[in-house]
Amino acid sequence: MNVEGLTIYHVKSHLQKYRTAKYLPDSEESNEGKADKKRKVTSTSDQDLKTSLQMMEALQMQMEMQRKLHEQLEAQRELQLRIEAQGECLQRLLQSQTSKGKDLDEKTGTEKESVHEESSDLFAKPPASKES
Repeated sequence: MNVEGLTIYHVKSHLQKYRTAKYLPDSEESNEGKADKKRKVTSTSDQDLKTSLQMMEALQMQMEMQRKLHEQLEAQRELQLRIEAQGECLQRLLQSQTSKGKDLDEKTGTEKESVHEESSDLFAKPPASKES
């Protein structure tokens, strides 16, 4: 732009006047539009706020439920471990009682056999006759 006397300040000034003239008539209409936009933005931000609050509450409830479920799982694990330990203890008791019972049966079994042999000897032999 080789125009004598034209500087950048002149160009900026003309652009500013042009912009002002262009947007000035719209500014009267835009005042009403701005108010509507402001209301829409406010209502939108209120809705966003309500939505975000609802989401926060839902997340808090979910976290609380997860915490409770975790506690229940821990309690179930502890009970399961206790049940298994008690089962092992009962199994050991049963085995010891079984082995003691076998020992007792063996002892009484030998006694029964000797008693049975004695009794069978008594009944198998004919009574001694007195032949004198």
